Amino acid sequence: SQAIKDYANKQLVSTGTEGFFLDEGMTKYNPGAGVRCEGEDWLKLGQLSSIDVLNSHIYKRQMEYIPPTWRKPEFQDLMSWVYMYLNQHIAAAKDVNKPYILEEFNLILPKHTKEEQMQYFHLIYDFLTWQASSGGPFSGALFWNAAIGDYAYDDGYNIYLDVVSEPEPVP
Repeated sequence: SQAIKDYANKQLVSTGTEGFFLDEGMTKYNPGAGVRCEGEDWLKLGQLSSIDVLNSHIYKRQMEYIPPTWRKPEFQDLMSWVYMYLNQHIAAAKDVNKPYILEEFNLILPKHTKEEQMQYFHLIYDFLTWQASSGGPFSGALFWNAAIGDYAYDDGYNIYLDVVSEPEPVP
């Protein structure tokens, strides 16, 4: 990150990671045991003076299985985990006085319903609204992946911007 700053000192540099913790006190906030294989330490990277912005990604597929019974997570498990995950990342970003951006998030359709997707989006954007009104570090959230028309690449996360649909009520 320092090499980027040396070459292009007006560019913002982000952590560019999934947002996983390696610190023993924080690993409980990771989505599953396999994240240790990613080899990243989000907290330590965020403390580097050459990092301007912290970022992370949130996907249900990262959650694997939930201990102690090692069952597959349900939608409500995801929502509870996202709530906790965002709180921890916001607190960590505040501690190092840097903005935090949720760089990628979404649910695969049709594995989830449109209603679940809207609840998920509302949770994340409610956090963002709260942070904007309170001056917190959570500064942006970008869903994956905006598409138009017959966009050839569809990994199940696409949101087609040219498809008009009636908004669904959120409970």
